[in-house]
Amino acid sequence: MGLALCLAGAAEAQGFRVTGNLLHVTEPDTNALSGRWVVLHAVALDGGAPVDSVRTDGAGQFTFRVSALDTLASYLVSTEHHSIGYFSDPFRPSVDALHTVPPVVVFDTSSTTPVIQLAERHLLVHQREPDGTRRIIELFVLANRGTETRIAPTAAQPTWVGRIPDEALQFEVGLSDMSEEAILQVGNAIQVVAPIPPGEREMLVSYLLPRGASELQVPIDQSVEQLAVLLGDSTASVLSDLLTLAGVDDLDGTPLQRYEAQDVDAGTAVLLRFGREPVAPTAFLWLLVPVVAAAFVFGFVRWRTQHGTQPIAASTADPTMLATEIAALDAAYAGKQDDEYQARRAELKERLSKLLEEQG
Repeated sequence: MGLALCLAGAAEAQGFRVTGNLLHVTEPDTNALSGRWVVLHAVALDGGAPVDSVRTDGAGQFTFRVSALDTLASYLVSTEHHSIGYFSDPFRPSVDALHTVPPVVVFDTSSTTPVIQLAERHLLVHQREPDGTRRIIELFVLANRGTETRIAPTAAQPTWVGRIPDEALQFEVGLSDMSEEAILQVGNAIQVVAPIPPGEREMLVSYLLPRGASELQVPIDQSVEQLAVLLGDSTASVLSDLLTLAGVDDLDGTPLQRYEAQDVDAGTAVLLRFGREPVAPTAFLWLLVPVVAAAFVFGFVRWRTQHGTQPIAASTADPTMLATEIAALDAAYAGKQDDEYQARRAELKERLSKLLEEQG
């Protein structure tokens, strides 16, 4: 037993090495950076902490020698250039092994160039929730195609801004290449306040459409190289000549119709339309029994009308039935108030007013 514990302790104490090099990219040259501090971090579920730090040698190379490997942690390497932090991808080294990380690349900064481009925008439309709202998830891919890290001119200005629908509620930030604190909702816009280095950065956000929303106008406020709309609601449709059906995907058993377009210009109209909203189970709870009866009557009336026969009139002597038929009519036409709805509601309301007047 004691021998086993000693062996286990020795295994935990076994270390590893990490090596790599630090490069500075400018146009048109790439140079090694010597004499710069590089830090090795360990990141676990309960947080992260620096493990060691070294300076790069004359060739820009660094080497860490770590005495003990934390098998539950991932590791990464970082450095700083012009007050901007740069990080390697996370990695998991092996005991008694040399792990080589890809070059850590740093850039100079600019507050004016390059212009951050929208390389991709993917919009996922979920089915309507039980409360009538609808979850929208958007993935933005921001592209810096220059050789300088784009920073904001001042602390109060963003590095990138993009529009979201005016009616968006409960905005949330998902797993992104930038911290949650660097992605803000300001009115009907997303603002990124973090530096954006060369390359592509993904940003995942979500929001709700309010109950009763029958359509969604997707704001295309800037050109996008690839636009995709994925519909998880079979009643939804895309009203745009530019977007074409590219196939059907599967997300956890839910089929998603995928519409795509390339090189979409700013100002392009993209409209999504949703099918009629079902009545929420608790929508008219205070009138539950009479509304159920009236809704059944109204549904039969509509069926009869559609088949060319005269509709059955509601009772003219019962104010409760007239009131509940109005409520059922409102529920049946929620989000789609057409001429038939307006005429029928006006007729019922007039009859109810006269009946209440007659009965005092």
